[in-house]
Amino acid sequence: MSESSSVPNSPRATEPAPHTSIAGLIPRWLLLSCAACVLFAGACRSRAEREREAEIARLAHAIDALRNAPNVAKAPLIASLERVSCQRAEVCKLKQDCVAAYRHLVNSVEASAHARELLSERDGGLGAELTAANELNRGEAELHLAGELTELCASRQGELTRSARAR
Repeated sequence: MSESSSVPNSPRATEPAPHTSIAGLIPRWLLLSCAACVLFAGACRSRAEREREAEIARLAHAIDALRNAPNVAKAPLIASLERVSCQRAEVCKLKQDCVAAYRHLVNSVEASAHARELLSERDGGLGAELTAANELNRGEAELHLAGELTELCASRQGELTRSARAR
């Protein structure tokens, strides 16, 4: 034993060995390893969480493509959105809501186009005008519903995307 560690009042007698904790019971490397595990545990996500995040991202990509497309190009993108697979109820619900929203929008566009076509006919007569008026009314109702539902779709998409990032 060294001379300084045998003297009871010596500063070296009370200092722990460099490889142990302050209490002298747990090696420092073990404490540091445990601390690193705790710090990095939040960065390690389970397979299920990664799959959930990927599922939400695939659906969000399809919804964004549909939202950003011109109205005349939305119908085929609705079919693309319907083909996106979903496993989780929350994701499938978002998909269902967004498909419904954009179907109403496409129906509105089609009703307006049909009314325009009817009114452009020279020999359509009163019957064509009445049918065109009905189509315009239907288109307006579809557009109103589409507006409400697309806002809901966007809101739920944002909530779901944020929740995937927060986990």
